[in-house]
Amino acid sequence: MRHLFIFSLTLLTSLFCFSQKQLTVGQKVTGDFNGDAKTDTAFLRLASNQKSKAQNWMLYFSDKNIPAMQLGCCNVILISEGDLNGDKSTEISVFQAPENGCVYTWTTYSLKNNRWTKLIQPFLIATDCEIFKPADLQNRVFKEKDKVYYWDVDPNDKNNKLIKKQVIIR
Repeated sequence: MRHLFIFSLTLLTSLFCFSQKQLTVGQKVTGDFNGDAKTDTAFLRLASNQKSKAQNWMLYFSDKNIPAMQLGCCNVILISEGDLNGDKSTEISVFQAPENGCVYTWTTYSLKNNRWTKLIQPFLIATDCEIFKPADLQNRVFKEKDKVYYWDVDPNDKNNKLIKKQVIIR
């Protein structure tokens, strides 16, 4: 009986996590990033400087009219967010590791007038050097009743309870 309860709870949690938007997390994601009603693919490539040997991640798109973005060093995960600001195009978030440590940066971008702009103020996520599941990342930023929120860790809770914070769209 206990196993049935745990299975049911896991199934309900999975349904809740995936009900809001299609799961599109990884080094390659899809969405209508420029609002032309066609599905685009966003993908990462590691670029190297021949002289310095420094490496950084670049974000490219299947539609060559969408400008690429230089993201910098360190591990990057892309999240296709859906339309957060009502402009009929898909926003994209970048979850990026630091050079050192376990505090990642979350930045959400929107394409406006063929230029990438930060849709919301970037925020930090302390990962405790643990790997995040794609569903955890997919639902970190979300839209509810025409308002955009993100889940943040309550700094006053020793169990790292998540709290919902409303964001201001730029």
